[in-house]
Amino acid sequence: MRMRIILGIMMALCIVAVSYMSAIAHYLPTHNPYPTRQGIIYTSPLVPVITPTPIVGVGRATVRLAANIREEGAACVSAEIESVKDLGAFSFTVRYPTSYLSNPTGRLEEFLGSTDRIVSTISSATAAGRYFFGGYSRGRQSGATGDGVLATICFEPHATDPEQIDLDFNHVQLGNIAGNSIPVHFEGTSFIIINCIRADVDCDGDVDILDIQQVASKWNSQRGSDGYEARLDLDEDGDIDIIDIQAVAAQYAVAGQSAGVVSQAGPVTLRLSPEVLSLGLGERGTVILNADNAQDLAAFETNLSYDPTLLRVESIRLTDWLGNTGRTVKLLGPTIDNVQGTAGIGAFSTGTQDGVSGTGSLAILEVTALGVGDGSLNLHDSQATTRNADFISVTEIDRMVQVNVAMPAEMLYLPLVRW
Repeated sequence: MRMRIILGIMMALCIVAVSYMSAIAHYLPTHNPYPTRQGIIYTSPLVPVITPTPIVGVGRATVRLAANIREEGAACVSAEIESVKDLGAFSFTVRYPTSYLSNPTGRLEEFLGSTDRIVSTISSATAAGRYFFGGYSRGRQSGATGDGVLATICFEPHATDPEQIDLDFNHVQLGNIAGNSIPVHFEGTSFIIINCIRADVDCDGDVDILDIQQVASKWNSQRGSDGYEARLDLDEDGDIDIIDIQAVAAQYAVAGQSAGVVSQAGPVTLRLSPEVLSLGLGERGTVILNADNAQDLAAFETNLSYDPTLLRVESIRLTDWLGNTGRTVKLLGPTIDNVQGTAGIGAFSTGTQDGVSGTGSLAILEVTALGVGDGSLNLHDSQATTRNADFISVTEIDRMVQVNVAMPAEMLYLPLVRW
């Protein structure tokens, strides 16, 4: 009897001890330099080794190398991933021909840390033409899920002969945040190195309307969206906007020349008029988008927000002012969303002439008053460039809107007369 009591006490103490240790482990700091998780063995603070512990019930992800990501003086490829769930770490090896390529460098893209987990990278290169790159993450957030770009790998090219270069993509490993291996299908790529400037996006030896249209067709797309292409994001800021389009338009009909150094100009002020838009209920009005103190203005884009219960934007159209110096102007948009209360418009121009300077009207908006009350028309995310795609800083001035109950013109009120 006494022995049973002693055994019972010992078992209870063991349970308490295990619970206590689990509680302590739960609150260990995440910056522990030698963390240990299921399936990942850290042989040093920066070298994780993913062990092949299969996940049950998780579909296969696809990782592929995509060519034609061109950066100045480099031949680059991106490692793209599709259909992954709860990604916590990845690694791969690229084998490349040393007679054509050397000095590989890797850059971790945003996808692995898209859930705000803390990310780190590992990489190594050998003289045999193999480059190893990986990334891993830590934190209490879930891992990355869906499609995205894992990394960009760039090489220094040694030849520009039009010969196909094959990149062997192998030893691809994916792990979730617990360190379990994610099944993966992977594909290599090949490309041809040709000398061409960034604005020559199709790399056919000149900058023409096809290059402009390729970039313009992806206007307003952002990294992670379906339409985004990194090769068309010329300033590599994560979106394709008027800056990228005008950078190509500035080199229109130029073959084999550099786009030059980008400098700042301006500022220019984008201003809506009138200062106060006063309308009756159901009345239609006009709002003008003006530019003040412009210097060599060749391209712009702007966005407008408003209360969709108060106003409806019927149309937005360009004026002729942006082409006053003889440049050919192309419209971007407009986009109008009267459910969310947002609208946008942009334009770029081509030609050898200077951009416009001074003060002028860029666009005309037609609006209809839908409700009674006060509101505002707000400009935001505006951008502008010179003819050479130099960035122009922009100041935005918003305007007030007042909608009153309108008295129908046919109604006539007479004084009350008593007999």
